[in-house]
Amino acid sequence: MSRHNLCLILLLFPLFAYSQCKAIIDDIKKIEDESVRIEKLTSHIPIFESNCEFSCLARAMQILSIHFHKHSKFDIATIHAKQAFDVRKFLNEKSGMIASILMLYYNYIEVGKIDSAFYYLDQIPLIDDNDEGMINYFEEKAYFSFVNGDFFASRQFDKQSADWARRSGKFSLAFYAQTNYLTSKVENFKMEERSNFETQIDSLNFELEKLKSTLSLYEYQLNLLNLLYLKSIMTIYHQDIGQCNDIVKKLEYVKEVDPNKWAYCYYHLVNNLAQKHPKEARLFYAKLLTYSSRHFELTADFLIETELLEVTLMINENNTIKAKNKLIDIRNKLMKRNEINCDVFLDTKIKIANSNQLNLYKGLYSLAAQIFYDDYESSHDKNILKKSMHYYHMAILLSNQISVHSQREKSALLHQLSSEGLKNEAFSKAVKSHEYDYAFKFSELFHSNYLESILNLNHNSSKLSQSQKAEFVKTSLKMNQLNVDMEYETDPRKAALLNMELGRLKKKKDSLQLTNIEIKLDVNSSNYINDAIQSLSRNEILYEFLTHDSSVYLFKLSKGEFCLDIIKSDFIFKENIKRYTEGISKVSTVSTQSLKEYSNYFYNIIFKDENLRDKRLIIVPNGVIWKIPFEYLQNSNSTKEVNIPLVKYAFINYQFSYEAFSKLQIKESKFSKFYCFAPEFSNSTFDHNTKIEYKALTYNSQESKSVSKLMNGREYVAENATISNFISSSQNAGFLHIASHALIDNLDYENSCVIFSKSNSTYDRMNLHQISALKLDAQQVVLSACESSAGYMDSSEGILSLSRGFILAGSGSVISSLWSVNDQATAIIMQNYYQFIVDGHSKDEALAYAKRKFISDYPELSHPYYWAAFTLTGNIKPIYRGKTFTFWNN
Repeated sequence: MSRHNLCLILLLFPLFAYSQCKAIIDDIKKIEDESVRIEKLTSHIPIFESNCEFSCLARAMQILSIHFHKHSKFDIATIHAKQAFDVRKFLNEKSGMIASILMLYYNYIEVGKIDSAFYYLDQIPLIDDNDEGMINYFEEKAYFSFVNGDFFASRQFDKQSADWARRSGKFSLAFYAQTNYLTSKVENFKMEERSNFETQIDSLNFELEKLKSTLSLYEYQLNLLNLLYLKSIMTIYHQDIGQCNDIVKKLEYVKEVDPNKWAYCYYHLVNNLAQKHPKEARLFYAKLLTYSSRHFELTADFLIETELLEVTLMINENNTIKAKNKLIDIRNKLMKRNEINCDVFLDTKIKIANSNQLNLYKGLYSLAAQIFYDDYESSHDKNILKKSMHYYHMAILLSNQISVHSQREKSALLHQLSSEGLKNEAFSKAVKSHEYDYAFKFSELFHSNYLESILNLNHNSSKLSQSQKAEFVKTSLKMNQLNVDMEYETDPRKAALLNMELGRLKKKKDSLQLTNIEIKLDVNSSNYINDAIQSLSRNEILYEFLTHDSSVYLFKLSKGEFCLDIIKSDFIFKENIKRYTEGISKVSTVSTQSLKEYSNYFYNIIFKDENLRDKRLIIVPNGVIWKIPFEYLQNSNSTKEVNIPLVKYAFINYQFSYEAFSKLQIKESKFSKFYCFAPEFSNSTFDHNTKIEYKALTYNSQESKSVSKLMNGREYVAENATISNFISSSQNAGFLHIASHALIDNLDYENSCVIFSKSNSTYDRMNLHQISALKLDAQQVVLSACESSAGYMDSSEGILSLSRGFILAGSGSVISSLWSVNDQATAIIMQNYYQFIVDGHSKDEALAYAKRKFISDYPELSHPYYWAAFTLTGNIKPIYRGKTFTFWNN
C-alpha cells in the first residue's frame, strides 16, 4: 500500500474505530492471566489491521514485544518491536517511537547484535522535542558503558542525563541520573576517597527526603533504591550489621521497582559480609535466592553471578569440597553456553564474546584459585599450589582484557583499579608460598598493563600501509578530541551527536586494528624468572620494584642469579625520597653534603655491596620509586667507587615493565629521517590565551641546529615548529627531537602537553591524548623539554607522563626529563648525546657518556640538577651500524 493511499484511508476512517480499538486494548490489559491476555491480544490484531487503526496496532505489537522479551524469545520480540517502530515512525508518534526504539535496543543487546542496537538507539537524538527520550538515551549509553568496563564514559553519560533532566524540569529523573553518576564512581575508587563518597551519599539522602512531597510513589521508590544500591556497595568498608539490616528493611519497601538493581543490592551485601560475617551473609543470600526464583527478568549472567557468590560463602565457611563441586557445575554451564569442551578443571585457553562473559570467567578463575590455595594450605601439595597460581594468573589476564578494549585510556585505568584487590591477593599468596616465579609474573602484571596491550596492538598494526596509517592517526586524533569535547559540552543534544560520531569513528578505527578477545595461558611454561634471566646479557641487571602493602619488593635478576629483597616503606623512607628529589631538582634547596647522605642511604638499601662497574642497570620503578634519580646514587662503603655517582661507572635506563622493555628491544623502524622542532622563546613570553608565562629558551635554536647537523636532519624552528608540521613529519620519521616547553597537569594528566608554535606568533599545545593517538614508527623521540618524564602517578600504570604518551604512540624509545633543567646545560648534553650516538654507542651508553663529558667539561655545574634529570626509556640499542647510519636521510 502506498504512503498516499494510507494517508487517505486514515483521513476518511471514522473516529469511532480508534475509540473501539483502544477500548479493546485497555480491557485486554486488565486480564491478570498473562497467557490469556497475550492470546486475546493476538486474536484482535487482524481487527486493528482491517480497520486501519495503526496506533492501536503499534501498541499491541509493543505489548507483544515486551511479553516475548520477558520470556527470552528475543527474535520474536524484535520482530514485533520493529513493526511497532515502523508504524509509529509513519504516524510520527514521538513517545511511541522512543518506546519501540528502546525495546529494539534491549532485544538486540540480548542477542549480541551491538551495531544494530546502537543503530536504533542513536535515532533518539534525531527526534525533536523529546526530553524523556534523551534522558533515556544517555542512561542506556551510561549503563552499557558501565557493564562493559568503560567507567569514564559511563560517568559522562550519567552527568549528561542529569543535566538534561534538570534543564527540562524533571527533577526526579535528574536525581536518578545523579545517583547513577555517583555509583559509577563508587564502584571504582581509592580508599582515601571513602569519606568523600559517604558525605555525598548522605547529602543525596537528605535531598531525596526534601523532594519526597513532589514525587510520585514510584519516583520516590526508584530513587530510594538507587541510594540503597550505593549504600550496599559501601558496606565493604564499614561491615556494620546494623546499617546492613537498615538497608534490608528499606529494600522491602522498594522490592518491585527494579528487580535487577534490588537483587544487586543483596548481592553486594552478601559479597561484602561473606568473610567477616558469614552467618549474616548466608541469611541475606537465602533472601536473594528466594527473590531470584520469583523474578524471571533477572538475566542468565546474574544467576551465574549469584551461584559464584555461593561459592564465596562456601569458601569462607571452609566447605572446600562443596565449593569445588559447585564451581565445576558453574563451569559446565558456562562451557555449554559457549560451546566449549573442557576435560580439565578449568581450561587455559578460552574465547569470549563480550565483557559480561569476561567478568563471569574472571570470577570463576579467581574463586578456583582461592579453593586450590586453601587445599594447598592443608595438604602442602605443590601441584595443587601450581594450579592455584595458574588460576590467579588467568583471572588477572581476563580482568586486564576488559581494559584493553576500552574506548578511552581513562576508562581502562579505572577498570584496572577495580582489579587491584585480585592482584594483591595473588601476589601476597605467591610470596607467602615461596612461588617466586609467579610473584615476579604478578609483579609484572602490576606494571603498565594498558601500555603493554597497546604495544601488542601497535605490533599488529605495523602491517598497515602508509595511507592506512595516516587514516588511523586522523581517526584517533578525532576520537580523542571528541572525547574531550564531550567532557566539556554543556548542551546535551550536541553531546549526543558527538557521541554518535564517536561511535562511528570507533568502528572505523577497529577496522584498522586486529583485535580479538582470546585469553591463552601456557601451563607448561611458568619459569618466568628463568626466562627473564636467559634474555639478559652478561653485563645487564634487572631491578624491578613493586610497592605492596607497607613494603617495597625488589626483584634483582642477573645472569645466573635471582634475589628478592623487601624494603620497609615507612615514614623515614618516604621522607628521605622527598628530601632527596627536592634537593636534586634545585641547586640551592639542600646542601651537597646532605644530598650525598641521601644518595648513600638509597644506594645501600637498593644495591648494597654489588659490583656495578660497567653494568647496564634496567630499572623498573613502581610507586614512590619513580621519583628517585638513580644516576646520582653513591656508595660510601666501596673501596673503588667511594662517593662516586653511579652515572660515572654504570649505564642506566628506566622501563615501565620488563615485558614492555623486551617488546621494545625487538622493535625495528623502516624509517630513518631525523626531524627537529624548536619553537622560538627568545624572551620570557606571556600567552594571553592560556594565561601562562613561558620562560626564555635562549639555547634551543642552537641545540636544534647542532643536533640536526650531526644527524643530517631537517629543522622546523620558530614559526615553522607547528603541530601540523609535526604530525605530517612524524608519519615517516625515524627520529624526532623537540626542544621546547612542556606543561604537566597534575589534576588531569591528559591535559599535559608539549608546546609548539602557531603561525600568528602565539603558541599551540599538543596534549597527551593527542600524542598517544599518533601512529609513530620512530626509533626514538627526544623530549628536550622540562618535566617530560613527570606526571600523574597511577597505581597500576606508573607515571602517566609525556614520555609514556610517545611510547603509546609507537616510538621505540624516549629521552625525557624529570624536572625543569637549565636551558644551556640541556643544549650541551643533547649535542654530546648525539655525538656519542653517531660514534656508534648504544642509547644508554651515549646518554651516560654525554653526562660524564658535561660534568668533566663544566665542573662548576657538576650539581646533579644540571644533568641527572634526563632519563632513557624503551629500546637501548645503538643507532649506528658499521659504516652507515640507520638514520641517514634518503
